[in-house]
Amino acid sequence: MDSDEEKISSAKIKRFLDFIEQSRRDYEFSSGLLVQYEKETQDILHFIELNSLKCDAVIDLALKLKTIRQERRKAKNTLQHLQPVIEFLNTNQSRDLIYKLQAILGDVRKAEKHTSTATYNMKTDILTREEEKRYS
Repeated sequence: MDSDEEKISSAKIKRFLDFIEQSRRDYEFSSGLLVQYEKETQDILHFIELNSLKCDAVIDLALKLKTIRQERRKAKNTLQHLQPVIEFLNTNQSRDLIYKLQAILGDVRKAEKHTSTATYNMKTDILTREEEKRYS
């Protein structure tokens, strides 16, 4: 078995743990983006409300508002997609599971390392005797 095959178990566990961590980061990042885009939307709307603007300025602001709303939608969709994962991660059972998976990952890596460097020490001299007979 080559090293890629030997490490396939730990790689799968690691990918899952990485997914969990990345999901947390993406959720937090998207939450921040959503808040920022909502503030930007309000800034533009209040600017339009409180100022006398030329048509060109209104068009520019409308296009800017459209872009902000589209980006806001992407952030909101990300939050919706990750919400079930985050809800699961916020339970005691998931915390216990993640700690156990991290421990298992360490154990599997140790086992993979052991099997990749394992050697066999002969218990008998059967091959040596056979070789002596063959070459005598």
